[in-house]
Amino acid sequence: MVSVLYIARRNCISAIILVIITLFICGFFSEGYCFQPRETTYAVHIASYKNIAGVHTSTELLKRKGLKPFYRRANIPGKGVFYRIFADSCESRSAAINSGKKLKQLGIIKEFNVLEIKKPIDLQKKPPPVTKTVDSKHDTGKGGTSPGNLNSSRAQVKEVMAEQSDKSVQSMIKEPIDLQKEPPPVTKTVDSKHDTGKGGISSGDLNSSRAQVKEAMAERSDKSVQSMIKRPIDLQKKPSPAAKTVDSKHDTGNSGTSPGNQWSSYTNVKTESTKEEGITQFQAAVKDFEKGKYEDALGEFNDILNRDSLASDKKEIALRRVADCYFNIGKSEKKQNFQKAIDSYKSIISKYPTSEENALVHFRLAQSYANSKMNNEAISELKVLCKKYPEAAYIPDALHMMGTVYYRMKRYKEAVEEFRTYVKLYENGKYVKNAYFQIGDCYSQMKKFKNADYWYRKAMKRWPDLEDISQDNLLKQGSHYFRTGQYDKALEALIVYINLYPEGENSKWVLYSLARSFVGIGKDSFGLKMLSLVMEKYPESEEAKESAVIMANIGVRNPGIDVPNYIFCGMDNYQDPIGTYNRFDGKFDNPIKKRENSYRKGCGLLEMKKYRDAFDTFYALLGKTNIGKRKEESQRLLVLCGRYLVDRLYQQKDYINVADIYFKTRWNGLFEHGELPMLFKIGDSLYETGLLNQARKVYEEMVGMKITKGERGKILLAIAKVELDENRYEDAKKTAKELMKDQSTEDGIASIKATDLTGDIFYRQGKYEEAASYYSEVINSGIYSDGITEIYKKYADALKKGEFFPTALINYRKAVENCRMSDDTRLLRMKSYEGLGECFYHEGYYDKSVEMYKKFQTVSSNGEQDLWGLYWMGRSYLNHNDKAGADQIFSYVREKGKEEFWSTIINYCVDEKRWSDTCRRYVKN
Repeated sequence: MVSVLYIARRNCISAIILVIITLFICGFFSEGYCFQPRETTYAVHIASYKNIAGVHTSTELLKRKGLKPFYRRANIPGKGVFYRIFADSCESRSAAINSGKKLKQLGIIKEFNVLEIKKPIDLQKKPPPVTKTVDSKHDTGKGGTSPGNLNSSRAQVKEVMAEQSDKSVQSMIKEPIDLQKEPPPVTKTVDSKHDTGKGGISSGDLNSSRAQVKEAMAERSDKSVQSMIKRPIDLQKKPSPAAKTVDSKHDTGNSGTSPGNQWSSYTNVKTESTKEEGITQFQAAVKDFEKGKYEDALGEFNDILNRDSLASDKKEIALRRVADCYFNIGKSEKKQNFQKAIDSYKSIISKYPTSEENALVHFRLAQSYANSKMNNEAISELKVLCKKYPEAAYIPDALHMMGTVYYRMKRYKEAVEEFRTYVKLYENGKYVKNAYFQIGDCYSQMKKFKNADYWYRKAMKRWPDLEDISQDNLLKQGSHYFRTGQYDKALEALIVYINLYPEGENSKWVLYSLARSFVGIGKDSFGLKMLSLVMEKYPESEEAKESAVIMANIGVRNPGIDVPNYIFCGMDNYQDPIGTYNRFDGKFDNPIKKRENSYRKGCGLLEMKKYRDAFDTFYALLGKTNIGKRKEESQRLLVLCGRYLVDRLYQQKDYINVADIYFKTRWNGLFEHGELPMLFKIGDSLYETGLLNQARKVYEEMVGMKITKGERGKILLAIAKVELDENRYEDAKKTAKELMKDQSTEDGIASIKATDLTGDIFYRQGKYEEAASYYSEVINSGIYSDGITEIYKKYADALKKGEFFPTALINYRKAVENCRMSDDTRLLRMKSYEGLGECFYHEGYYDKSVEMYKKFQTVSSNGEQDLWGLYWMGRSYLNHNDKAGADQIFSYVREKGKEEFWSTIINYCVDEKRWSDTCRRYVKN
């Protein structure tokens, strides 16, 4: 021993090598070879995952609860690879079961089972703490170790070797343990050919191990072995080349473990130089972003995010700036980047759901949706922002933006609510002026013109200078006044507009509207001059052509105005309006010019509200071949004229002429330019005239149009009615069933009407009980207030047909009670009394039956229906044993009926009564 110490003092490194080799040999024979520990353990299995991400999440949660979880990879035949999570491992099955039960009682786990597995390396157990570093008192400063530290080094080496007895020496030296992290298990020894498969080291490895130890010690000759063992590797610094896994054949190239490692792996970390470079690049990216160089900043941030070493706080900042870059690039005409911004913002919200900075994220996400025309998504996001961050600085902007998006969607009611909320909360906000004018325009679009006037009036009182109003709001205000016939106010706004924006994109329309406004207030002289100006400034425009026609119209309406024809162009249109309409037909042979003149004539007649003449003009024009560029516009105007005609004819219940309008327009743009109210009236008129096939085609075309849910419900209901009248019962049921599923249409009205129609279908099929159930559903819904009297009556009819007479009596009475006394309800009341009489008859209350039939006769008119009522009244008299009353009624029926049918049926009734009276005596006996 003295000689060993002497050598150590002279040559520390040689002495330490000798100590390590000596201790290694002792450890090998005493623990690795002579004693074989138990190779299996009983583990508490609590969960299995297909995805490794779930494993990491679960183990972290279990660690927070004080457990030491580990996992193992398992290849299950037929199902693939799973990762099993274990909460504990024990030496015996009973101990493992008790451990699982304890965890279950504590509420940490719900279920578990015990599996016998190969004993894993204890991932939770760290190497024994090193309480002392190299003794600085004896440190020579040359990598040597003082004699005082030698015994300590031996003890520590032996302790580490004992704990890591299933690892090779090369693994211990090449992969020193990081005291801050759990070490990855080494699943293969240095020489796989001599692997015992039991965690020990074969005798063939010994020489190799010694050589590698020697090589490693020589490589680190400037350091003490004690320092190597005690000091863990700093994973934030660049690892030395020796820090790779033992088995180079399975090295991933990323400082990871081999595929055989089922427990954990080292994180692939960046070098110190890379980290410093990343910080520098991060600062550069931030500066580029702040300077508005968004594309440069985007590339730099994306490059930074591809590195694993970025700190979590900087990573969050980088992710947010990437999203902002996409957003700002999208604003600069590269709209496709808004979708990338959307994806990025959504990812940020998912990763950092509780961050206060998400207020801006939600707002930018909403803006991205809006710029991508995803209006519903934008609204939803703005609502989330207002709910989650009510105190955020973006709330005023969000409220105003919500109103703007609703306006864009033509949901003017919701837009008004948001704008009014903004005005109420932010009386002096930066958008308050715009909000006032937007509210006015929304009401105008909803045709609530009084409300619009009120808000425009309030706006003008607060901001009286028209020149300070934005271009868009000034135009909308003028349009509102023009549309509502307030031409004096329209002139005020539009004159300012045309002076401020004489060459604007809407100046042509404004100039034309000014002319019409002058005409509207009776200033025809000024109107003619403005129309002349339109024709002069925009001679080839549609407005110029319409101006010529308007001049002709003024000439028809107000001739004799003294205008200098030699100064203003186009005044001949005013002076000779009839010639304006007919001039080109008589003067030019060119068919194109003739068609153009016909078009102008139609426009003029339409302006003069001579809708029939205008309709006929456009229809004749469209009947010509090669109509050219005016075809689509002529079709639109033809349908427009047809709309005015249909409104008037439908109100007059002139369904035949409405059908005529349909047949003239169906191939001339009806479904391209016709509005839904007009198409509904056409479909109903075709239905009323018995043209069921054509009516169905109209409704089917309407289904394919851009419509609301409520409109779709009305159309489907109309289709089902047509199918019912065509006796296509199954098709009608299918259509009604589809409609009944949609409870959102008009608060369920369409769905209830479909239920009512389904009852009609079953009634028509003779399935009275099914029909009655549907009618009952309609009544119980409480929704179908209009027409409820008729529902009671139909319900009673179905019950009567099903011979449920007492219930039928109740509902007939309800029908009568809810029925107004008017000519419109005469037939309904008459049928209800008739039903009451028949039910009382079948129930044996013949006196009440007679009473009901008398009421039936009171409200009925003379006709075929009266004879049936009288017939049932006579039967009631007969069964009430009032033969005189019955004879009187039957005589009247025979006289009025005149056909043999009535005499036959009455004789049959009388004979039946006589036979039943006779037979009843025998039945009693």
